[in-house]
Amino acid sequence: MISFIGLQRFSRIIQRRAIRSDCFRLSHSQSSASQSSSVVKKQPSHADDLPSTKVSQKVKEAAKDVGYGSVIVGGLMLTGVILYVMLRELFSSKSPNGVYNAAFKLCKDDVRVQDLLGSNIKAHGEANQRGRRRHTAHQSWYDDQKRLHMAMKFYLKGTLGSGVVHLEVYENDAKDFEYRYLIVESEGGFSKKQVIVRPAELVPGVS
Repeated sequence: MISFIGLQRFSRIIQRRAIRSDCFRLSHSQSSASQSSSVVKKQPSHADDLPSTKVSQKVKEAAKDVGYGSVIVGGLMLTGVILYVMLRELFSSKSPNGVYNAAFKLCKDDVRVQDLLGSNIKAHGEANQRGRRRHTAHQSWYDDQKRLHMAMKFYLKGTLGSGVVHLEVYENDAKDFEYRYLIVESEGGFSKKQVIVRPAELVPGVS
């Protein structure tokens, strides 16, 4: 009887150890499965970062494009302003160039100036030491009544001789330029001659 009871106890001990071993294996397999699942779950997080990286790159590229576009637009605007100033300088009747062109036309078309200087009359500014023609000398100012004045000097040359043009214009009530005087004076010789081109009341035959 004692040996039979001992065998039963020994059998129970073996069964308990087997059960514990199975439980340990089960728990270990579950922990391994959970770890592997966690690894699998973590991997998509890196994949999720890819779209955000692409978006940030697109934002940077768009910012660069906007910057380049702003530079181009700014350059075009600056070019437009420069062209506007140049065209206004060339075609405005109140610019030095406009006053110069109008005065030269009056002098060239005047018969008395043609008799004094000859035909094919040309105009030019003062010459520097190298012989190059400079811009016409002029000066602008405002009087006490806030009217703009401009004085100018340039030169004429024809087939018979050369002369100097002296003029002054001022703004009238209509804000247009009128001549205070426009005189052509011959150069060289002992007897210089003058032709008063403007004002009109001092010109013979012009009212």
